[in-house]
Amino acid sequence: MPYIGFEPTASDTLSVFKYVATGSQTTFTGADAGGATLSYDVGDGSCQVWLNGVRLDSSDITATNSTSVVLAACTAGDIVHVQATKAFLPSDVVSASSGGTFASAVTVPAFTATGAVTLSGGASITGTTPTLTIGDAGEEDAKIVFDGHAQDFHIGLDDTADDLVIGLGSALGTTTHMAFDETGAIIKPLQPCVMVHPASSQDNVAASSNVTVVWGTERFDQNGDFAANTFTAPVTGKYIVNVELRFDNIDTAADYIHIYVVSSNKSYNSSINDYSVISADPERWTQSFSGIIDMDASDTLTISIYIGGGAAQTDITTDSYFSIGLFA
Repeated sequence: MPYIGFEPTASDTLSVFKYVATGSQTTFTGADAGGATLSYDVGDGSCQVWLNGVRLDSSDITATNSTSVVLAACTAGDIVHVQATKAFLPSDVVSASSGGTFASAVTVPAFTATGAVTLSGGASITGTTPTLTIGDAGEEDAKIVFDGHAQDFHIGLDDTADDLVIGLGSALGTTTHMAFDETGAIIKPLQPCVMVHPASSQDNVAASSNVTVVWGTERFDQNGDFAANTFTAPVTGKYIVNVELRFDNIDTAADYIHIYVVSSNKSYNSSINDYSVISADPERWTQSFSGIIDMDASDTLTISIYIGGGAAQTDITTDSYFSIGLFA
């Protein structure tokens, strides 16, 4: 209502509700004839009732819970009007020009922001398939689309450093999947990547047969993809493979040694060395393989060698190693 001087600390908002009595109804609550839900502030004069156009005395009504009024028994078809007031505090308003803070949850069907938008204090964007778009429609600078599963993807700051983190939400685990630090370095702790080497020398390798190289020690295995001398691809992709084998006591009677990279899609061989041209057994020798290969999800890969003849005297030493990682 209009006023002169200081702004009042509170004023009233007035609502009128209409109910049509059924049978000997006494309690009137919830949605009225127009669909409005009864609500009022409890207090003297905050709820006034008319029955068939006659105002009832406060002693004839009970209005103590802010959501219902109770009368003496009515007759079917009686018209009950409830005039309800609720206090409105001007201080409990977020200014349209100066802004402010909402102290509790606010639901907005849709909104357009022309300036900066800040989410803090556990704020989130939720919905069946919520989309966050940055930039003009059709010319987005960035667009993030969520598929609706609970906390399966989020972007936010790491608790331990000022790094932008992309990873799984707490419902599926808290391990970081990707992090961008302040230098621009990208860290992917769960990227499939393995490095292994023999725990002990593999001595007197049999000649004239394929022999699997035994890798007894894992230097690292970021995604848990290596076991029993075998790498199993967790996803379809291109994998970079590096093998370095050190041989001791090679027999010059051996025509050659092949290194085989044996994968489900294709086997690769490299480093075909003819040792028969050497006049004496070499004490040490190394052979290697390096390449990018394709693997499908659940494909396996092992490393083996084939010694073409000679005595079973060649040893694979612990200086050897094998590494593989998802490249693309």
